[in-house]
Amino acid sequence: MLQCRTNDSRLSMTWGYFSINIATSTGVGPKYAGRMWLNTSAEGQFDLLINSTQQSDADTYRCLEVFGEGAQADLTVIGK
Repeated sequence: MLQCRTNDSRLSMTWGYFSINIATSTGVGPKYAGRMWLNTSAEGQFDLLINSTQQSDADTYRCLEVFGEGAQADLTVIGK
């Protein structure tokens, strides 16, 4: 789980890596659905959960406010 929080839950948020968007405030993109999902159960919460993590998932992920600031997390996959 990669955590992301915002103080303003009205903001539009996005998760991505490189220039690829994985998810927006409306949900996970179809390419990632079933293996990745969003936890938005609390106000301002925008966590990305990855099921059955694979080596190809290793990268620097960014949680961004659309037209605003953001944060990033490095995901390292160890093992098979």
